[in-house]
Amino acid sequence: MSKKLIQNTSIYAVGNILPQAANFILLPLFTKFLSPEDFGIISALSVLTSVLAIFFTLAIDRSIFRLYFDYTTEKDKKNFLGTVSIALYAISTLVLIIIFLLNKLVGKIYSSIEFYPFYTYAILAAYFELFGIIPKAYFRVVEKAKVFVLISFIQFIVKNVILILIVVVLKQGASGYLKGMMYSSLVLVPIFLVIQARIINFRFVLDMFKSSIFFSLPVLPNLLSAWVLNLSDRIFLEKYFTLKDVGIYSLSYKIASLVLVFSAAFYSAYSPHFFKVANTNEISIAKKALFKTNTIYVLLILIFSFGIILFSKEIIILLFESEYYSAYKLIPIIVLAYIISQSAGPLNLSIYQNKKTVVVMVNMIIVGVINILLNFLLIPIYGAFGAAYATLITYISLFVIQYHAARRYFFIPYNFKILLPLLILFIAFHSFFVFLDIENMYLSIIIKLIVILIICWITYIKYKKEIVVLFT
Repeated sequence: MSKKLIQNTSIYAVGNILPQAANFILLPLFTKFLSPEDFGIISALSVLTSVLAIFFTLAIDRSIFRLYFDYTTEKDKKNFLGTVSIALYAISTLVLIIIFLLNKLVGKIYSSIEFYPFYTYAILAAYFELFGIIPKAYFRVVEKAKVFVLISFIQFIVKNVILILIVVVLKQGASGYLKGMMYSSLVLVPIFLVIQARIINFRFVLDMFKSSIFFSLPVLPNLLSAWVLNLSDRIFLEKYFTLKDVGIYSLSYKIASLVLVFSAAFYSAYSPHFFKVANTNEISIAKKALFKTNTIYVLLILIFSFGIILFSKEIIILLFESEYYSAYKLIPIIVLAYIISQSAGPLNLSIYQNKKTVVVMVNMIIVGVINILLNFLLIPIYGAFGAAYATLITYISLFVIQYHAARRYFFIPYNFKILLPLLILFIAFHSFFVFLDIENMYLSIIIKLIVILIICWITYIKYKKEIVVLFT
């Protein structure tokens, strides 16, 4: 693993961990001023804004990470970024106009939520958020991790200062939260425009646009399918149950998403590094280096995820209001789903290396259909648990399909000799603690901390040679 990748991963990790840790600390504060119904409204509309972000961009920004390196001169690179920028803003503005013209139809997505003010604030927040896409993509692709993290940190500070003012001080509830999201995105637009003016040529090159759109369009169904996998279950829950159920389920997702702190940091550094290693080294050398990195990535995800699963009950009971307590039962299922989904990330890169975005697209469409069917079958009967198990089964299916597909391209195998025994061990320990059900909260925390330390030590002793080799 190169020093540059380690350095960038560390920077991305710090940049992601600090805001995520602060978000986690602030979450109990916000839920104190937001009822489960309010939290349900916010979470439900986050589903809408996530899918709108896909239509706003048509995934054209994704082409930057792969096609930027195809241009050799600084002028061509700036022209390319300028072309993508112009296309992005033209497409997103057109989509925004269409949404407001069809507001009655859009408002039917959630019949229990009013279009104004809730939908309006959420949609505008998503639109203003787009102005940061090109600058942040640029700093990632040129591996300027410090600048990327600085921008992300500024976004975090601005957002949460405004949210605390409106939600905690002014106590404006769900509408205030969404309004705060809109204001925080709007405030940063001028800054992003200044940055963008320095890194692009404001020029539209048709051939560059064609290359970008041809690369990106096959990714679009992939992103839509990912949206189905991650968020569509909220729509089903709102239809069959209540916004309170949506809120409790969404809180469990928030806690489980701590898994993404490390994986997102690593992936931010890894994706440009992966393509650089794959394109500038002899194949066998590149694959050997990337094999080590993949194994380290999944190993750390497993260990971090086990900690979240083990302390899920204590986290919910100690930090949140009693109305949210039932969320802890869902966290282990969702974390396990995240382990599998994030472990599959390097498989996508293997396929993208051969520019086979259509393969990923087809695979994601298949699992998207599987997820919708599972949601339709399980949620009406089992509610939030049905949604959680539908997600888990879907991600297992996705991993199997992607693994099989990646074998035909720039395939990097997994070190299952290390990873599978660890996963089985972690599941067994969690099951033991569920069965034991220690009533004394603090005794439970102490015992679990001891268990984690023992497991980490045993893992290091048992796989010391393999781990040392991986990090050298």
